[in-house]
Amino acid sequence: MQLARLALAAAASLAALPAGAVLMRTDRDDAEYLELATRYRACTPLAHEGEGVLVASRWVLTSARAANGLRDLKKALPPITFAGTEHEIQAIYSEGGLGLLLLHKPVTGIAPILLYRAADESGKTVVFVGHGAHGKIGEAATAADRKARAAINTVDRVTARRKWRAVGSPRPPARRSDSLRASRGK
Repeated sequence: MQLARLALAAAASLAALPAGAVLMRTDRDDAEYLELATRYRACTPLAHEGEGVLVASRWVLTSARAANGLRDLKKALPPITFAGTEHEIQAIYSEGGLGLLLLHKPVTGIAPILLYRAADESGKTVVFVGHGAHGKIGEAATAADRKARAAINTVDRVTARRKWRAVGSPRPPARRSDSLRASRGK
């Protein structure tokens, strides 16, 4: 469990998640977005909902929402498919907005997407991969067809960084959140 928490904290500070929808430029053909996605086989749709990206041979990074949705399925967990091969989920972890899925066996033949460890994102090119809704900018999105599409963008600025503590480091003092609980009806 500590390894999973450490991996989740590291992933949260160093990686981006796949996109749930891809907006395409009006002067580009859908085929270009479909072709670009074929270069990112470590990105995959999850059977329940959401997207996942292979970040190590047995670890899939996703959103907490997707991880919790899978956890709610209990014993009926669908496998995760990479390049036509199904992989069973061994464990599900989530914290904050991120989730990690531990696979029972390693994925072979697909290189994981490496976590970005530098702090110089401004001006860097990023690729977003999604299997969900898509459409042209300024037009209504189409229904999800589960085909992988990828788009390229450039980070123009970084406005905030989240500091993640290592497992076992001292916790900050607890804050009372009675007013927040009351507003949520708890």
